[in-house]
Amino acid sequence: MILYQVTFGPYCKENYIEANDIVESYLISLLRNGQICYETNKVIPWQENVIAYVDVIGPQANKLKYHSKDGLKKLDKVKDYFKQEPVWTVHEDNPVARETSWKTASSLFLYSDPFEFSSPVSHGDREADISVYLLPLSDEIRDKIYCWQTKYKHLTQIWFDGDALETPAYRELSHPESELSQEGRHLCKKIEKATGIPTYYYLKRFYCYEDHEKERCRPCPNCGKSWHVPSYEGFFHSPFFQLAFRCKSCRLVSHTGFHISNRYAKIGDSLNK
Repeated sequence: MILYQVTFGPYCKENYIEANDIVESYLISLLRNGQICYETNKVIPWQENVIAYVDVIGPQANKLKYHSKDGLKKLDKVKDYFKQEPVWTVHEDNPVARETSWKTASSLFLYSDPFEFSSPVSHGDREADISVYLLPLSDEIRDKIYCWQTKYKHLTQIWFDGDALETPAYRELSHPESELSQEGRHLCKKIEKATGIPTYYYLKRFYCYEDHEKERCRPCPNCGKSWHVPSYEGFFHSPFFQLAFRCKSCRLVSHTGFHISNRYAKIGDSLNK
């Protein structure tokens, strides 16, 4: 990601709330289109101007050609209010010059890191994110990817909190037929149709069986067929894309669990919830 300062222009002190709302609305449109990471944005008045600090997904993310229809409408409102175009200034010593192309991938993954705010689409052959705004998708699908990622992060936080909803939240993350997974798998189909590249949905796997052979030999939880990839066994000691389980027909991938619990290992590990 690249840190930018965006200068929108001067504002009337009596109407700062209005100016802030117009800026926030524009930034939200960029967020929902996969262009920026809103969680780290900061909109402030500075030297009689409204400015924002935003983390941009890639070096081309602020270009007009990548804006959604809603983004262009919100940008027009920004220009009408401030009487100028927003000025984007890089605040990085060595910003990334190029982004990873989805066209070079043999496969793609849909997965959201709970600790990161980057793109949820990953390159299937190396550790690299694919910016959603670069994918040949409709504005509606990009927005749905954003909504799915938001749900994924919320459910992960609920699971981390460890309260009464810990198990239901983990089931949503790990089972192929959960509501979250069904939404994600539907998006994978849309991405695959648009790119022509096999796109897999990642199933969370935290708990595992004490019997390592049973863990390795567990079948695909969707079709019941073998999906173990013997060459990739690790989790922390190998790149993310080296996944120990992959079902080509179901378009599902997962890692080997690492926290032993025969009870919880069953969650997401059968054709039944």
